[in-house]
Amino acid sequence: MGRATPYVHRDSAIHRLNPLTKGVFFCCVVVVAFTAPSVGIVLSLLGAVVVAAVVAEVSRNLATLVLKSAFLIVFLIFVVQGLFYPGSKAALWRIGPVTVWREGLNFAVFTSARLITIIAATVLFILTTKAEDLVSEMMAHGLSRKLGYVVLMTMQIVPQMQARATAILDAQRSRGLETEGGLMKRFRAYVPIVGPLVVGSIISLETRSLAIEARGFSSPTRRVRVEEIPDSRGERISRWAAAALTALFVVWRFVSWISSSIH
Repeated sequence: MGRATPYVHRDSAIHRLNPLTKGVFFCCVVVVAFTAPSVGIVLSLLGAVVVAAVVAEVSRNLATLVLKSAFLIVFLIFVVQGLFYPGSKAALWRIGPVTVWREGLNFAVFTSARLITIIAATVLFILTTKAEDLVSEMMAHGLSRKLGYVVLMTMQIVPQMQARATAILDAQRSRGLETEGGLMKRFRAYVPIVGPLVVGSIISLETRSLAIEARGFSSPTRRVRVEEIPDSRGERISRWAAAALTALFVVWRFVSWISSSIH
């Protein structure tokens, strides 16, 4: 079985940050990128994410995952917006009946920058944060055990199913199943792995449920943490400061939007 999450172990300053600190910074980047009025602000956030990835020594992992996640979507955004952006007036290129509009490309650049920044921040958070540490810290700050278990399972289920699907596919190949060729051939080859994948996932969940119940998951006894995760005063202050600045930014954007609508 492969890794439960894409977490990459390093001994960097980013990895040593408290998971809540990274979670708050991640949420702030997503909110600011989504509400930013200019592409310059969004690209500055993306630059900060890239610098953090370099410090965390996961820049190559970040680039690979972002490219896989965003390439097709960004390509479609440029094609659709560049050719069919409503209300366009300035033609950038004309090739026969096809016209590429400047307004559409500008919108595509802005939208793509937002999308890539949000994906990059998400990937960096996942690459540098252990899911179990994040949930442990959330439960230490008031999250219920059952909800914490749901959050942990949600973060682990996709990588676990990918690893299980790969194992089943390798087993099927060793029995002579052909998985290469055209689209329909590949589709027919992947159908036989659905049954074992679903059944295996259900059995795994049941086994895990029995195991954690045997360890007293539902017991009302007060828990003692085996490993304390450092959380300095500086980090706590930085979390509150980042959240406050982000809230002020959102309020400023809302007031600006109201003012522009009135005038």
